[in-house]
Amino acid sequence: MKASNARADAHQDGCGGEGEAHPEAKRNLYLGGLRLSEVEGGRFCEAAFRLLEHVTQGSFTPLGTQLNTDQTIQKLENLPKGSHLKA
Repeated sequence: MKASNARADAHQDGCGGEGEAHPEAKRNLYLGGLRLSEVEGGRFCEAAFRLLEHVTQGSFTPLGTQLNTDQTIQKLENLPKGSHLKA
């Protein structure tokens, strides 16, 4: 497969930057409603913490409830070695 065909296929599949996030960001740019990068980074970290809670504990802090990241980090650090898959 040629590189140009691979890019076209990825574009049609929603990969390569044209997924849901890109059109939303583009729309927000034109409407003047872009979020700060720090806010987006915080949202990503919040999701990652909840995902780690779910994978390691079987539950996660409900949305709308303040995360206790220090406690979560300590629990993750104290997990027995080899108890979960390495990423």
